[in-house]
Amino acid sequence: VEQVKAAQHNAPQNLQTAIQSNPDASYTGVLRLRGLPYSAGPQEISEFFSGFQVVPNGIYVVAGLDGRPTGEAFVEFASEDQARAAQEAKDRQKISSRYIELFKATKGDLYMYLTQRNVGPPVGLNPAVPTGPPGLVVPGTAVYGEHTCVRLRGLPFIATANEIAEFFHPVNAAAITVHIVNNQAGRPSGEAFVEFATPAEAERAILRHKQNLGNRYVEV
Repeated sequence: VEQVKAAQHNAPQNLQTAIQSNPDASYTGVLRLRGLPYSAGPQEISEFFSGFQVVPNGIYVVAGLDGRPTGEAFVEFASEDQARAAQEAKDRQKISSRYIELFKATKGDLYMYLTQRNVGPPVGLNPAVPTGPPGLVVPGTAVYGEHTCVRLRGLPFIATANEIAEFFHPVNAAAITVHIVNNQAGRPSGEAFVEFATPAEAERAILRHKQNLGNRYVEV
């Protein structure tokens, strides 16, 4: 992950600094949704924004401590103009019987929300770690205020939480929670967030950048 690599090079003192060092963090083509029906998933949200260009796998429905949707989501658009136009056209429009509020956001907000806001009891590291409905971000546990989370891209789609955790064993970094992110079809997107107990372990995890998991090079 670019913001994590920047953290390694610049040694920022907390996760927010690491995220803001990512050149993508200031991208404003993101909207935060509030007031969604709890039954609404990526399909309903995609239909709500019909006519606007949402990036592939760009809908994130947020889970609460109990693993259920909170009524909030993030949506990433193909351009900042598309996000702006979508907000102007769709703010306080309805999905089912609910009025949906739309707020401007950045990719930095999205990264911070995914890694810091969803705090709950540990979900463990077993092959059945839940990934929830399509696009659902599963809450986990972490030590926040210091850099303890890394983002992975390019994972094999069949990779399990255990396999992702084992990927970091060669550098003596023990994952405490693995968040596997689903796409709009409800299948693994090839991305995950991995949380470690200490900043030192997170920094060692970066050493696995572009190493193989299965037959795929994984970006860390």
